[in-house]
Amino acid sequence: MSAWSIRDQIRYVAAWALTACASGPRPGAGVEAALMAALGDDTGYTPAVACEGLKRLATPAALMAAIDYLETYRWDPVHHRFWRTMVKARAAA
Repeated sequence: MSAWSIRDQIRYVAAWALTACASGPRPGAGVEAALMAALGDDTGYTPAVACEGLKRLATPAALMAAIDYLETYRWDPVHHRFWRTMVKARAAA
């Protein structure tokens, strides 16, 4: 893993901003999709925050995305690469 970069920090802070939006009474239409996309981030921190945001949205799709991510990632960090590949494949479909 490389050193933490300013881009990592920006994505991390953006995930927190999206999580704040998810906590509001009427989250924007793109919040769920953006949080789901953040699950594919290379750092462990941004996806963790994204999972919190998805939990707060509490839609079936958001909760399933968080669960899918956590089930894949919980055992071995190598699976994190598998998750990113899966996310890219879903987006291309």
